[in-house]
Amino acid sequence: MFQLLRYGRALLTAALPLHAGAMHVISVKVIGVPSSAGSVECALFRDATGFASKPDKARVLRVPASAGAVICRSPDSIPAVAAIAVSHAANRNGRFDQNILGIPKEAWGVTRNLRPLMRPPRFEEAAITHASDADLDLVVELKP
Repeated sequence: MFQLLRYGRALLTAALPLHAGAMHVISVKVIGVPSSAGSVECALFRDATGFASKPDKARVLRVPASAGAVICRSPDSIPAVAAIAVSHAANRNGRFDQNILGIPKEAWGVTRNLRPLMRPPRFEEAAITHASDADLDLVVELKP
């Protein structure tokens, strides 16, 4: 998770089509956005291979930050199983800021709003499954 978010800004040019399995359009309401500075980035992963360690495996959506909440909507369909990592890029420095111990300095969150202690969330923990033909609306909370 922390490595993914560190390279989040570079992901914007590495958008991969996620066309495996059943397709669904997803909207992610991101709550807890601390300020209107910068942008909020939502990275959609289709499998564990890419989650938290392979930023080139994600489809990243960037929206202008707005204190309180924003919504990321996928312009393309995504697989029926996916996990989403979100970060607030307030200072626009092109990386996910961490302290010397690797603890994030910027607000972040993942689907299922997981916050494991002493490690990044795993894909299997954050993954959501959506088997119907309806669109999917999720809420991810950002925390520092």
